[in-house]
Amino acid sequence: MAWRRPTNLREWLWILFRHKKKAFFPAVGVMIVVMIASHYVPRVYTAEAKFQRLNDPALQQMEDRTAERNLDPIRRALTEDLKGRSSIEQVVEDLGMTRNMPHTPDGQLTRQGQIRRMEMVKQLQNHIKVKFTIFSPQVDQIAVSFTHQDRELVPKLVNQLIENYIRRTRQQLDDSLLNSKSFFDREVARYRERVSELEAKKLRFEMDHPGLLPEDPVNNQNKLVEVRSQLQATRQQLKVSQERHAALKVWIDAQPLFTEQERMGQNPILTDLLTRFSELEEELDKHLHQWGRTEEHPLVAKTRKRLAEMENRIAGTETEAIIGRDRLPNQARLTAEQQLQMLSGTMVALGRQLQENAAQIEQLEVLNRNFFVVRSDYVKLQREYDESTGQLEFWENNLRDTTVALRAEIGQRGVRLSMIQRAPDQAKPSEPTLARILLAALIFGLGTVVGVIFVAEMMDHSLRSVEHAVDDLKLPVLGTVNEIVTERERVRRRMWNVGVFPAVGAVMIVVLLASTALTYISLEQPHKYEQWFGKTSRVDTSSISRMP
Repeated sequence: MAWRRPTNLREWLWILFRHKKKAFFPAVGVMIVVMIASHYVPRVYTAEAKFQRLNDPALQQMEDRTAERNLDPIRRALTEDLKGRSSIEQVVEDLGMTRNMPHTPDGQLTRQGQIRRMEMVKQLQNHIKVKFTIFSPQVDQIAVSFTHQDRELVPKLVNQLIENYIRRTRQQLDDSLLNSKSFFDREVARYRERVSELEAKKLRFEMDHPGLLPEDPVNNQNKLVEVRSQLQATRQQLKVSQERHAALKVWIDAQPLFTEQERMGQNPILTDLLTRFSELEEELDKHLHQWGRTEEHPLVAKTRKRLAEMENRIAGTETEAIIGRDRLPNQARLTAEQQLQMLSGTMVALGRQLQENAAQIEQLEVLNRNFFVVRSDYVKLQREYDESTGQLEFWENNLRDTTVALRAEIGQRGVRLSMIQRAPDQAKPSEPTLARILLAALIFGLGTVVGVIFVAEMMDHSLRSVEHAVDDLKLPVLGTVNEIVTERERVRRRMWNVGVFPAVGAVMIVVLLASTALTYISLEQPHKYEQWFGKTSRVDTSSISRMP
């Protein structure tokens, strides 16, 4: 006898009502199994800690940039320093994560142990994330997170990693400032001695050549030197301008009048691959959901394989490609031609200035020929003195800034590195979540309800109405007789409906609620859950390199 499909919502609800007991108990049982099975799903924990770098406002008002200059390379290499191999190896040693690895009799790791430690370091690096939450010249705030299945290891590793970095960076800053101060001390002492020697030499020269010095108002040597300096500078400028003019002209002659500019756009090959990938996903969705095929089905496996191959091709395809070229005037050539014209005018002006300076020098040399040697020696001596004095001032300023920065660092008032948020000792699982577990239990429970009702309805061949009997038997119905139930059967049914089924249902509901509560406690209060059931989330750290 064929199954008669319901035609309206009322008939669907009537079917659900008739099979409520057959659907309720398996569905609740499946949900209980899902909730209990969730306790055996591996927990993944994530811990995050934050630290900051703060500059002293007083040092910024003093325009001291010594500490900041020393900090620039440290800021650029911050991520590498935190996640670098040496940093992770130090944390591994500090936390004793290599104690279960093979060691030599003298306490050193064997070759196998070193390989396992290297694999462990690589695995830990993949689970550490570093990001700047605040990035500014005054304040840097950095968040470091670590994800792993070991609840005790997660916060310890994050906190230890930041503490080691702060201690190492503080030592690096102090060493850098100390080395800078020592270098500046040597340079200041050397140039002070040099300035003293030049001052004595200058004084002796002035005493040996009275009246012949450039500052003497009775001679014109000062003017001669000034004009010669102008002549030399003009020649140099003219030479530089000529060289630039020649080089620029050669460059302009070699440049085309027009240039071609590439026009980039989306790679059509990538677009085609993405379209084919979407079609494969739709085909897989039809296999799994529309046609109800399992993962072991050959067509599903084949589609999965094609999807994986398509993903690899998409990953290896460039996002953009050249889709055209535009012919544009060569702006660089036009700009260079303008510069060439400006250089031509500049060369003409410099040539005229050279002629004027040469005429002035010829006149001044006739008047001041006797003072040439004296003036040259004195100018050379004065230049050396000025250069040494300038260098001494430069090194003294650097020494003063470095000393101020070093005192600030020693007093913890310069560049301050501090932990502002430690990772909590009691980490909570980040995966799986209670919402996902409840959703899985609900989906499996509803699936069980649908499956049980479908099977029960398909196996039920009884006639539920007169119309159903007429349609199936093709015979007229003269009358109907209600179900004949004996007193014993009535008592038995009442016992099951009033006593047994409600009691079993209540027990199952209580078990479901209890398993849900335990799941919540295992996710929100894992330490209490471990105390109750004697479980531990700690894994063997020596096997980290073999974990996915």
